[in-house]
Amino acid sequence: MKYLIRLLAFSLFIALALSCSPGHNRKSGDKLPPRPLTKGKVLPNVTCLKDPSVRYALYLPVNYSAARKFPLMLAFDPHASGNIPVERYKELAEKYGYILIGSNNSKNGQPQSETSSITSNLFKEIFTQFSVDTNRIYLMGFSGGARIASLIGLYRGAIAGIICCGAGLPGTNQPVKNKCDFIGFAGRGDFNMFELLKLDDQLEKSGFRHALILFDGSHFWPPESVMEEAFYWLEFCGMKEKRIPMNEKLIGTYVSGKDEILKKDEDSGNLLKQYDDLKNIICFLDGVVNTDKYRERLKTSGDLSVVKQEMKNRENLMDKELKQQKLYSENFFIKDLKWWKKIITDYELRIMNYKTPQDTLAPRRMLSYLSLVAYMSSNRALSENDTTDANYALQIYAWVDPENTEVYYLTAVLNARKGNPAAVLTALKTAIDKGFNEKTRMQQQPEFQPLQSNREFFDLLQKMK
Repeated sequence: MKYLIRLLAFSLFIALALSCSPGHNRKSGDKLPPRPLTKGKVLPNVTCLKDPSVRYALYLPVNYSAARKFPLMLAFDPHASGNIPVERYKELAEKYGYILIGSNNSKNGQPQSETSSITSNLFKEIFTQFSVDTNRIYLMGFSGGARIASLIGLYRGAIAGIICCGAGLPGTNQPVKNKCDFIGFAGRGDFNMFELLKLDDQLEKSGFRHALILFDGSHFWPPESVMEEAFYWLEFCGMKEKRIPMNEKLIGTYVSGKDEILKKDEDSGNLLKQYDDLKNIICFLDGVVNTDKYRERLKTSGDLSVVKQEMKNRENLMDKELKQQKLYSENFFIKDLKWWKKIITDYELRIMNYKTPQDTLAPRRMLSYLSLVAYMSSNRALSENDTTDANYALQIYAWVDPENTEVYYLTAVLNARKGNPAAVLTALKTAIDKGFNEKTRMQQQPEFQPLQSNREFFDLLQKMK
């Protein structure tokens, strides 16, 4: 789904985002740092000194010191849960020596001006409170957070690279100002996989240094083992730009690991995956080591009739699914609940009765897409105080994604609007039992204020960390 940005809002976003240009030297009057910060441990909710309303999760590597400069990665989660990427990738940040920060404010559905103010304050914090290598600042995001990361990276300047997970670029008509390195990640069961495949082709034509990693999964932050590809990518790009010295040990580890993967691809007969892997290996290593042997294998692989047919099949499936997504989004409030229940049940049966694991990918992608449409429709209906549409959207959301904690949290908000405190508490208990842990959000939710003195509500808060 494209995130279309109106020109006025876009211009405001850019103006605000550029208002804190990093430059390449810290002012002599700045001090590092004015407060003690724990190293080697995730700090889940640090407040910006300039604006305490702006918060972030933080991981500083054990060897962090103000005496040297460190690369920094700033992450955006679509639900303002900066702690998720920081917790998930802290070991990688430690291994490769990165400062890792995750925004606890930026989220889907915010006005562009609010997102811009948040990011501006985060950059002020970064450049005044941490010892950062200003030539090695990277942005990472998942889903709507990926679009925020790419928007800042392409238009703000002084960003060395972007990591987009589960989504690509925002839809704008503005010319790109900063041609930074780009790596995308998409699960093969992710409804945005085809968007990222298309984007990969577009980046190739536009002369971007780019790569795309496909993995077994759906629409979520990639597992740590998959995300390590991003750290290899950033390190290799840094070597190519002479920002850091060549690391022969790291290069050797990558090469030996990929040679094993290519052999597994060949042994399993997964020739399309082998073709994709060869393309990525060349993108990663070109300019670091000689890639002639991989180019020869890529040409041989690309000439195989079976690979050509599989690529054509993937393109046909992409066109079919994108049309289906459009149909579902346009008919979301037109079709009745009975129709949606049948659609969802049919996809679930296809997953249950698969002949090969590959058969489950298309229905998983469509269910994942419907989950997003239901989530966005629920949020929009609640923001407009349309309880009828909210109830309708949340019913579909519960059918299509019953393990998603957001279903039950939004249901609790809806029940609070209806004046049903017992139903609110039941929905919140289900959300927490399924893993919901946004304690601050729950405390600050306006609809839940009348329950602040309720013992059961207090006990639910205490169940979360």
